[in-house]
Amino acid sequence: MRVIAQTQTLLLRGGYYRSGINGSYVPDTAVAVRSFQSRAGILPSGQLDMATLTALGLAPGQDLHGKFGKGKWKIKKHHHRWRLF
Repeated sequence: MRVIAQTQTLLLRGGYYRSGINGSYVPDTAVAVRSFQSRAGILPSGQLDMATLTALGLAPGQDLHGKFGKGKWKIKKHHHRWRLF
């Protein structure tokens, strides 16, 4: 539930999600995840797989603090991997 709430928060900040942060994987969350995945170059499945969690900075061992600034994310291709700046 915590990962879903964090995902919703990040997607809201990035302009992908427009519903409330409730920690439940509701249809609006799946739509936002698919939109994010498509923009990040990830197969848009709508599922929180490891590639998506990594792109969001939510994979185990990643430090989220300071990774995302204000405004929308900019996605750039860097050394054959997509990274968020």
